[in-house]
Amino acid sequence: MNDTSTRPTTADDFYRNFDHYNVPLGPDGTPFAFLNYFRDAVAAEDRWVGWCESYGGYWLITGWEEARAVFRDPRTFENGEVPIVPPWVMPSGRPQMLTGYDGARHMKYRRLVHEAFSSSTVAQMYDEFATDARHLISRFSSGERADLATDLATRFAHTVVARLTGLPLEEADKFGAWVHAITHSSALGEDNSADLEDMKSRFDELLAEHRQNPTENIMSELINSGVVDGESLTYDDLIDFFAVFILGSIENTSLLLADVGWLLAQRPELRRRLLQDPDLYDTFIDESLRFFSTASGAARTATVDTKIGDVHIRAGEKVFPYLPLIDRDPREFPDPNAFDPARTPNRAFALGFGPHRCLGANLIRVELAAVVRTLLEELPDFTLDPDAPSVWTPSHVAGMISVPVLLGAQP
Repeated sequence: MNDTSTRPTTADDFYRNFDHYNVPLGPDGTPFAFLNYFRDAVAAEDRWVGWCESYGGYWLITGWEEARAVFRDPRTFENGEVPIVPPWVMPSGRPQMLTGYDGARHMKYRRLVHEAFSSSTVAQMYDEFATDARHLISRFSSGERADLATDLATRFAHTVVARLTGLPLEEADKFGAWVHAITHSSALGEDNSADLEDMKSRFDELLAEHRQNPTENIMSELINSGVVDGESLTYDDLIDFFAVFILGSIENTSLLLADVGWLLAQRPELRRRLLQDPDLYDTFIDESLRFFSTASGAARTATVDTKIGDVHIRAGEKVFPYLPLIDRDPREFPDPNAFDPARTPNRAFALGFGPHRCLGANLIRVELAAVVRTLLEELPDFTLDPDAPSVWTPSHVAGMISVPVLLGAQP
């Protein structure tokens, strides 16, 4: 990345060789410099759709208007059987729950969990999330150093999994291996079958526990009263919901929280603004979602011959709206490289758009508000540790997995 002589220079070169699992990292340890070079090449040629040869080939979409056209037309661009490129492996062997379903089938299953993730329901969780965050912060706040990713973001995500599924926090060390097994499939040359089997075995135990002693979490409710078309949910339905709850909580929540911690550690003036003006949180959260766009997005399959802009797409070809670039489109976002906590309007697609908008979109906003506000109240001063670089993991859901910081005001 630092050697400009090896960096692609044309839009076609960027598109052709792009691999979202292996985005080059820059001097700051993030992929943002590379993504900005890519975006600038695309903008210079006005080429917002291009052919990528990775993972069997697909049309990569990097423009906001072009992506919206796809999101607004689910008949022409269906999520289909393989919405993730390369495909994730669900425990049942079926397409990913919700993301891999379209039309009536998608809505039947989504209705089962819609209320549990509605804005009114998750708003009631704020105080619980703040309490969880305060407890986690208290475990390291008296020291000189901490890691905002491993000590706070990941452990907070574990508490969310526990709340949704009923799994005890004592088993949290397994969650990451299960997520990796699903998201790093055989298409990436990995054999994660042992971890998938471990996940299935633990789910079987959890299934029996919830049937014998129902609780008030969403997993228990699905197990004991989930019905589609007059029939109780099948084993495959239930284990796929279980997998989705863990995926969303561990990856999206932990990585976004760690990314925001990394940003705030470098922006004392932003920390002060948030402490002095709580009304800033809404736009701050919107901008955090846009700027980091942790999830790459879901691919679609064209059902008929069609066009996106002036690019012809044949029936059966995949299109992949890549959110980290779409949310840096200067045609929609002025000065897109800047983090503007008051940015308005901010129509980012970080959580998707339309019927397949992220199920946990409301939840992650409440989580971010609760954790960040609690962190700043408890620890108003922290900075990146110059002797321990932060670590970014490129993947389909990407972000910081280690954010070492020094606590307290520094000389």
